[in-house]
Amino acid sequence: MSGLEEFRASLSRPDHTFDETLAFIASIYDYQPCRFSNGSLENAAGENEGSCKTLGLAVLEGFTSEEALLAEIERLRPAELLLNEDQLLPASLTERQGAHTLAPWHFESDTALRLLTTQLKTRDLRGFGCEQMSVAIRAAG
Repeated sequence: MSGLEEFRASLSRPDHTFDETLAFIASIYDYQPCRFSNGSLENAAGENEGSCKTLGLAVLEGFTSEEALLAEIERLRPAELLLNEDQLLPASLTERQGAHTLAPWHFESDTALRLLTTQLKTRDLRGFGCEQMSVAIRAAG
């Protein structure tokens, strides 16, 4: 098994760390910091290098969506990870500390919208300029 194949396999281990990802990148690439954007976020050379390295590795090595997601989750190190119990997910997500599986209704747009408008005591989200942001509404709900 090549170094890249071993690394890709390690992404699915619950104990894989972001430091391992950075060490792997340093072992095979000559990283040169440069300015880049991540959505609407602009980064000067040398800023937010973890994101740049992780996403760059995913693109250069043709990672699957799952592999890219696992690498990004390791970079972010969330304290809590809410997972839909109806989705088949790798052990590296379901077994990590802070992972919780929830019923699918927790991730439905209507439920999220109702919870947010109740919490904010408003009829809709137009005043916040986010009524079309369905993914953000589901995440916030």
